[in-house]
Amino acid sequence: MQLDQLLFQIIFSVLGAVMLAACSYKSYQILQLSSYRATEVAKWYKATKYEYLKRYFALWFLSFVVMAIFVASFFSFPRLYYFGALAFFGFGVLFTYLIKKTNKKTPLKFTWRIRRLIGTTFVLNLGLIYGFLQIGALLPIDFYPFVAFTLLLIPGTVTLAHFINLPLENGLRKKYIRRTMRILDNHEGLIKIGITGSFGKTTVKNILTAFLLKKYKAQTTPASFNTPMGICKAVGTGLGDVEVFVAEMGARYTGDIAELCAIVRPTYGVLTGIGNQHLDTFGSIENLHKTKYALIEAVPQNGHAFFNADSEGARMMYGWCKHAPKTMACSGEVSKEGVYYTNQTMTAKGVSFTLHNGEDSVDIVTPLLGKHMAGTLTLCASVALHLGVSLEQIKEASAELKPVPHRLELIDRGDTIVIDDAYNSNVDGARNALEVLSMFEGTKIVVTPGLVELGEEENESNYKVGEFIAEFADYAVLNSSRAKIIAKGAISKGMSEDKIIFADDLADAMEAISKIEADKKVILFENDLPDNFK
Repeated sequence: MQLDQLLFQIIFSVLGAVMLAACSYKSYQILQLSSYRATEVAKWYKATKYEYLKRYFALWFLSFVVMAIFVASFFSFPRLYYFGALAFFGFGVLFTYLIKKTNKKTPLKFTWRIRRLIGTTFVLNLGLIYGFLQIGALLPIDFYPFVAFTLLLIPGTVTLAHFINLPLENGLRKKYIRRTMRILDNHEGLIKIGITGSFGKTTVKNILTAFLLKKYKAQTTPASFNTPMGICKAVGTGLGDVEVFVAEMGARYTGDIAELCAIVRPTYGVLTGIGNQHLDTFGSIENLHKTKYALIEAVPQNGHAFFNADSEGARMMYGWCKHAPKTMACSGEVSKEGVYYTNQTMTAKGVSFTLHNGEDSVDIVTPLLGKHMAGTLTLCASVALHLGVSLEQIKEASAELKPVPHRLELIDRGDTIVIDDAYNSNVDGARNALEVLSMFEGTKIVVTPGLVELGEEENESNYKVGEFIAEFADYAVLNSSRAKIIAKGAISKGMSEDKIIFADDLADAMEAISKIEADKKVILFENDLPDNFK
């Protein structure tokens, strides 16, 4: 082998492996969004009609053809036909740029796990490129265009790298979990609270922590970190002088909550409400109920369980709980025992109500929006009161509360008011958000892709969302594959078809909104799908 050919192969292999890792961005992102479950990635490819597989095929075909033409045209000039390799890199760089430009909603998080995955993928790609170059070198001319086949193999290469790394990742995961359990178990006098439910977990966590901070040094899991590794990150290497640890616990699969409870071992359990979120991944409503109730089962006899009885599902589980003391926080229309609320008033500026604890009561005013807020604050108050926080302290904290980002967050821009409820949604939450929208003066516009992961109930739920839109909004801008079923629901309740706008994506939706003529617009962004949904 000539020196220049060897040098070309080495440089091509290294730079090519780097470029292939960059072209794998979407595969890394979907794997991360799918909780590193290869089966979920396969479902995504199928749900998107193999759109990205087609793109990888096109990338391979273009690169191969251009390089092959270049080699055929300059085979008599060995030093020139190597420049055809620039097509491989050029198309790859353009592909990567376009992917990152169109994936701004949930960008890839460069965690240490992703970095290790990228490293393993790089090594695999390095071997593949060098191997294809060696095959090409066996021909009468150095037919390096064979390297283009590595572009076609990107999804498989990333999946293989994932399985190669899996034993290491599982080992590290167990190590961090053991450390977290040790810290939590050995922290003297630590009050541990677990929060779960189908919706409202982050909001309840933040409100409850605000109440508790009036009396305790409290720490909670950050943002929406509600997985085993999220809890490990919150605990870190220690909790210092923290007196209360509040852990949000999320679940998409059977057994997820039980695993989190085994780590935290909460003394207190808080159930925010039960709906049909993630029904598709749970497989059945029975599995969903069993998984969520695992938090209450984990509460010891000397602990306490708290239920948001404004939710029918939570009321049902309140009845199940026999082994530990329990409190039902609810509207006075449901029960006037224990902790409850009455006289709820909603406006575009917030919510007010009377909070009762036995014979004592206090008037609460909060800037948080939504019909559900009285019940949510009452649930948090029931926990705080049990732990010694006073009604007056709860009143003070309630007035200071700020909305959780993307959960009925109000953004006033003068001639346009934005209600950002884009984080997550369910049927009841959608209706609640639309009721908030209806309280404002102006042309009312809702932007939504609908609801996902509801299994067999998905179409029915999105149809209901359409019905609610017709009741509370003037325009509907629908930007997902569920648009038609939502539109059917809206039309069934009398919404005019010319008030329903179909958009390809969020950017297209924003352009459509700009064309709606109105002196003042009130725009509700209801739910926003991560990139592993269409």
